[in-house]
Amino acid sequence: MISTLAPMIHMNWLTNLCHADGYKPQMVKTTDIDWIREHRTDYLDLAEYTYDNLPKDWQSLYHSQAQAVLPKVLEVFGTIKPTADYK
Repeated sequence: MISTLAPMIHMNWLTNLCHADGYKPQMVKTTDIDWIREHRTDYLDLAEYTYDNLPKDWQSLYHSQAQAVLPKVLEVFGTIKPTADYK
């Protein structure tokens, strides 16, 4: 469930960003060495990337957010049973 919820959180953030007072770049820094090597920079505009293409540190942030909200999601939807991905 976490692996489904984390990209949804990023997509929700993108949707809200793109509809609020026009688009503004969201420049952030990454520490993902592989991503930095591939893109030749340690900065990125979060709004330009899907979850799967984000650096690992930013994917990890959304993963942590998904872990934090999952208990509430399960409470609201009550009938959902945790899977092996529920960590």
